Amino acid sequence: MACAKTSALNSGKGMLVVIDPAVKDHDFLAARVLGGAQVIVLKAEQDAIAQITSALCVPASEHTSPFNSIHIIVPGSPGVLHFSNGTFSLKTLKQYVNQLQTWFATGDRATDTQPLEPQVLLYGRQVGAGQSGTELIDTLSWLTGAVVIAAKNGERWPSAADQSVELAFPPSVQQSYQGTFSKQ
Repeated sequence: MACAKTSALNSGKGMLVVIDPAVKDHDFLAARVLGGAQVIVLKAEQDAIAQITSALCVPASEHTSPFNSIHIIVPGSPGVLHFSNGTFSLKTLKQYVNQLQTWFATGDRATDTQPLEPQVLLYGRQVGAGQSGTELIDTLSWLTGAVVIAAKNGERWPSAADQSVELAFPPSVQQSYQGTFSKQ
């Protein structure tokens, strides 16, 4: 896949926020991410994983991704991300292995402002719940080389008590947003 030059490579915080248009009030969320984050609203008629991979694409001369975390906001259910253009789960993951392996470059990632390990946060409701959720998280982590954190147990916001997790939205948005990120 050829990489197009894009302003996504200039993210101040190293955060890429990906929002599927099927998410309730996706425009509200896109306008309220943390300052410095790069936001893309997916095109419903195009493959979601291909769009994310394209946004993350780094010229070979740069060796490391400018993104340290990817926040994927999409309707979900245990072990499944329900993108507008189709589902992403263990059943469909095989077709994306090569793309997922490129999401984070293998160069020296440590900087003064970014943690050493990249993160992928999945905001789909209960995506990380149950055995299928755990398997999806583990496989995605293995393929991307990132710590993967997903919403579980009825949550809509990813969380991990023992992880340093910075969500893409300030607490005021988390409290006021009425959507659930679940498959309707």
